[in-house]
Amino acid sequence: MIIMALLVLPASVAWAAECAPEKMVRIVTRDATPGIDPQSFPALPKTLYRLGNGRGRVEEMPDASRGVHGLIVVNEPDAWIVNLHDKSGRHVVDPGPGLIFRAPILDGGGELPAPLRELEFGCELAFVQAYAPKSDERVDAGGGLMLDKHQLSRGDHRVAILVHPKDRGIYAVAHYKAGKIVRVVRYVEYQQGLAPDARLFSRPDGIQFAAPRPRASR
Repeated sequence: MIIMALLVLPASVAWAAECAPEKMVRIVTRDATPGIDPQSFPALPKTLYRLGNGRGRVEEMPDASRGVHGLIVVNEPDAWIVNLHDKSGRHVVDPGPGLIFRAPILDGGGELPAPLRELEFGCELAFVQAYAPKSDERVDAGGGLMLDKHQLSRGDHRVAILVHPKDRGIYAVAHYKAGKIVRVVRYVEYQQGLAPDARLFSRPDGIQFAAPRPRASR
């Protein structure tokens, strides 16, 4: 199993559901957690592509201060972790047995109670339908934009998912622990049903890769 590198979870974390979009999904998000400088690198948009249960691609914006322009491409069992700034990269091979790409939304890893760790980019509405199909309330996001608020609580943890009522597009996901905000993800773009583009999930060209390094088996 390869998990989107920005939210690495322990190998012991169990997954009860599988996110496997039949058609390609493209999602652009940014971290809108209160306290994060909106001009800082962590707040810059990130783009995720995913298809099926074994292919994913994460594109970051350049971070000039660190000399990093991150790109992660996953086509199970292979993953390429690239710095486009200096054209360097690592090739990682997933030993299995579960050759699955994961893109969890919430931080917390094994601390998160089930089913909150099942919430993934690309399968948000399936999560809502399974665990919080009824909107708790309709909220004003500003400027008269009304959104349906779906919530699920487990122990100290609560997740709120804001959904556009007409097209059911995801607007934001907020994670709370003990009543305090842990993370807010704001969705900038969300495209579903896209034609597959195999090039997005192929070994990036023009990169000097270090020798393949197998991941520890789980």
